[in-house]
Amino acid sequence: MKIFIDTYSWFKIDHLVAISLMEVNTLYKEFELCITHDVLEELEHRNLRSCQISKLHIYPIKNKRIYEDAIDQDFDKADASILSNGSRNGDILIVSEDKPMLELGKSYKFECIQLIDFLKILMSLDSLTKNGLFKINRELRRLGNISKTKEKEIKNHLNQFQG
Repeated sequence: MKIFIDTYSWFKIDHLVAISLMEVNTLYKEFELCITHDVLEELEHRNLRSCQISKLHIYPIKNKRIYEDAIDQDFDKADASILSNGSRNGDILIVSEDKPMLELGKSYKFECIQLIDFLKILMSLDSLTKNGLFKINRELRRLGNISKTKEKEIKNHLNQFQG
C-alpha cells in the first residue's frame, strides 16, 4: 500500500521522533511512503530529521481535475497534489492533519486518516507498542494536535488490547 503523508504530518512525526516516542525507521521498512513534488519542495526547506527524502517515493500530480478542484477550494499545491494521487481502490492511504483535506478526500471516496489513526494501524501490525501509542496519544493531546474526543477514541481502542 502506498502511504501519502502531508507536510504537517511529517512535522508531527519529526516531533515524536525527536522526543523518542516513535522510531521512524519502522515506517520506511513497513510501507511505501510517498510524497509529491510539491510536498518535497516544502520538506526541503524545513530540514526535518525524520524525513529521509532518499527513502520516499515521489510522485507528480496524477489527476489534474482533482488537483484543480482542490486549488479552487483554496488548498495549497502540496495538499492538492496529494489529493490528486488518491484512489478508490484501497491501494493508497492519505495521512493528513488538515480536516478540510480529509473531508475532501473522503468525498472522493479516498482512504484518508489522521496521523494518530495511522499509528493505530502501526500498533495493530506490532510496529508500535500499546504503551507507545498511549504516550503518543497523550503527547498529541498535550500539544492540542488532537481533540479530546479523538484522545478518548484512541484510549478506548487501547483498552481493547491486552498487555
